[in-house]
Amino acid sequence: MRVEMVVPAFLPAMGYGGPVTTVARLAEGVRTRGVDVHVTTTTLLDDHGGRLPEGPDTEAGVAVERLGILAARGWGVIPRWRAPRGPVDLVHVFGVWDGLAQAAIRWAIARRIPWIWETMGMLTLRGRSRVLKTLATPGNLALARTSRGLLLTAPQELAEAPRPFRHVHHWLRPNPPAHAPEVGLPDAREARRRLALPTDG
Repeated sequence: MRVEMVVPAFLPAMGYGGPVTTVARLAEGVRTRGVDVHVTTTTLLDDHGGRLPEGPDTEAGVAVERLGILAARGWGVIPRWRAPRGPVDLVHVFGVWDGLAQAAIRWAIARRIPWIWETMGMLTLRGRSRVLKTLATPGNLALARTSRGLLLTAPQELAEAPRPFRHVHHWLRPNPPAHAPEVGLPDAREARRRLALPTDG
């Protein structure tokens, strides 16, 4: 099975912080379960105009395809969309307000590929561009209803989203996702003993 994770920025673009780390951890965890993971991203490196080379790459053992950028403002990008190479069984889209997410969603729908949407808390109408977000909400709701479901990291995400999103199938997962288990680490009791900590703390 192949999962295509779609996110505007990926390693080594650590200037974008938590979302990049989250996707890297998820990719690592899914790979340890025998799933083929690929990442479609852009050349974003930082908020200061830094760019990575376009094209295929490998980061942390994951195949990455970096798309060129037509326009960017922070995390929001309009990429030169290019479909993933090879067969894809599931598309995992991260984010809402960027051209990469929208292009990937529309591509998956057109090809009838199942997709899930990790909206990363971006469905709320608060903050900047409230009027634009309100106008875009019916379209985003229609897209969400074509997905296999929303992936949320806290009940608060759904509580802050417009009410109709609460009726879209969804899952909760920990944030940040746990690291894949490492071989050879002691159990909690042994680790506490080695660190001279109380075993019942």
